[in-house]
Amino acid sequence: MSDKAQPSEKGHSETRKGNWPLWVGLALLAGLVVRVLEAASWQHSFDSDAATVQIMAKHIAEGRDFPVFFYGQPYMGSLEPAFSALLCRLFGTTSFVVALGTALLGLLSLPLIYLWGRSAGGKRAGLLAMVFCIVGSNSFLFHSVMPRGGYMTMLVCGLLVVWLASRIVANRSKDRPVPMLEYAAMG
Repeated sequence: MSDKAQPSEKGHSETRKGNWPLWVGLALLAGLVVRVLEAASWQHSFDSDAATVQIMAKHIAEGRDFPVFFYGQPYMGSLEPAFSALLCRLFGTTSFVVALGTALLGLLSLPLIYLWGRSAGGKRAGLLAMVFCIVGSNSFLFHSVMPRGGYMTMLVCGLLVVWLASRIVANRSKDRPVPMLEYAAMG
């Protein structure tokens, strides 16, 4: 067999096992670059939600407040502003740093998309799904970098639950035991 491809049991040609981490890593690097550039492009937004996230991140970083909900709303949460606040403690509170917090949360969606795609259709499907979502739709990219209070947190948590649920279903359909940690991680 050649070094480039080996036929699988299903008759498909698959890339050698050792190349997958490289491809996944390159896709994640591309996702990081896209998100940092997009965060930089939105840093001067006049969006009121982004301004509210920036104020929340500033207050959290300074230790003045740790709100449970998005300021002025009885919904959304403070995980996204708290994540940005960690970066603000390191790099100072600027609109770019706050947007970068959201962008890094958006980056967390990519490995979850890969894992979900891999569970559903194999490594190639996972990689293709992740590559598509490096940019994705305009709305997906916008919410991946624009601080809006919790959309990216909801997406990442939702992806985690969907991926874990698909693993549980796959294990149960094959009469395999499901680790309790997977049930616990779903909340």
